[in-house]
Amino acid sequence: MKLVKLLWADIFRDGGSYGAEFSTDEDLSYSLFLKCSPMFDDDSLHHRWLYEFRGSEQPKNSSPVLSGSIEEREIVNRLDYFLKNYPKFDNEQQEESYKYHIKQLEKMLHYILLREPCFFHKDSDK
Repeated sequence: MKLVKLLWADIFRDGGSYGAEFSTDEDLSYSLFLKCSPMFDDDSLHHRWLYEFRGSEQPKNSSPVLSGSIEEREIVNRLDYFLKNYPKFDNEQQEESYKYHIKQLEKMLHYILLREPCFFHKDSDK
């Protein structure tokens, strides 16, 4: 799957979670959500839980992407490729608006790379 266009990327008012939505070469909507934790780091942000999903709405039963997983590497590679090759616009006003969302996406990728580890833990009660 290739990311074709960034529909939006922004920081949420919960203290630092990031979200982004794209259209893809498969004519699908693809979204990412990087959840902010209440435990802040030196930059007043702390992230651990990264989610990827189809569409605009995160499924209630979605599981986070595990740190060091193939899925995480694919997300990072996909975002890195997109940021190096995103489409430019002829219209300056449209370009300025898009640049805002690109900046938010760059910040999101930065925090994905710095996030606290998210690993699978067996339920000790079972």
